[in-house]
Amino acid sequence: MAEKKKAWYQSKTKWAALFMALGPAFAIIANLLTGTIDIGTAINQALPVAGIVFGIFGIRDLPIVNRK
Repeated sequence: MAEKKKAWYQSKTKWAALFMALGPAFAIIANLLTGTIDIGTAINQALPVAGIVFGIFGIRDLPIVNRK
């Protein structure tokens, strides 16, 4: 029997990944807006956060990668 794939918003793991990424993302944006860091440093700090989120969400599940 084929298992029906549930939507991303029904996954607790994906919600946790989203909330875990929002904390550092907001901190980076706040530091950028207050002038504590420059744009280059902000980008360097944001890339690992994006990588972690993509890793948890699963890159192969993204619609741009897995077109049917």
